[in-house]
Amino acid sequence: MYEWSADLPPEARLRALSVLPAGEGGATVKADPGSGEGSAAERAISADGSRVFWTENTGGGLGGGLYVRDTSRGETARLDEVQGGFGTGEAKPRFLGADADGAVAYFTDTQNLTADANESGADLYRCAVVVEGGELACELTDLTARTVNPADPFESADVQGLPAGISADGESLYFVAEGVLDARANREGGSAAPGQPNLYLWRDRRSASSPRSPKRTGATGACGSPPDPGAPSPST
Repeated sequence: MYEWSADLPPEARLRALSVLPAGEGGATVKADPGSGEGSAAERAISADGSRVFWTENTGGGLGGGLYVRDTSRGETARLDEVQGGFGTGEAKPRFLGADADGAVAYFTDTQNLTADANESGADLYRCAVVVEGGELACELTDLTARTVNPADPFESADVQGLPAGISADGESLYFVAEGVLDARANREGGSAAPGQPNLYLWRDRRSASSPRSPKRTGATGACGSPPDPGAPSPST
């Protein structure tokens, strides 16, 4: 992947974007915006073009690493890096989208990335793109770590496909999951059913560094009662 900019000197107008982090060798690799075909590639570039989310194209569909390139810093950070998890499960990151500034991104992965990740199925992760110790980095939060099915306490969240929608500020996300992430009924009286495509809304009402969990919406798209901090809720 490359970027061409008319605002730069002629010798610097064409720049590679799919550059691996220095810790992975810093080579330029074949890549796709977002996660390639079937992903939300249109949300893979920030509004000002300074941040680009991309997946290494290994020729086998999902499975290449998911990265963000910050052109203003000339740095790359990996999103699907294990942060406290066991690293079990197949690495299949799928980019879902980002906010307009490229400061927050969402993706799913069947690899266990965080300490509270489910052991199977795809979890939904939130990446806050930050600078730590002078280097670009990704702070991960598993938004679907806690399932609440009393009949199956080890149930996976099993997040499905692409999100139904992400707000431009990255604070609201509609997604579908087959796990029970919220046991409460919505305002229409419906509740999440295990193994069914339940529609959830995750909304960050606090701050970018302090994520909430999802809540279930109604059949008409109206939300139910406000969720407890850190607990998902389903939709019909």
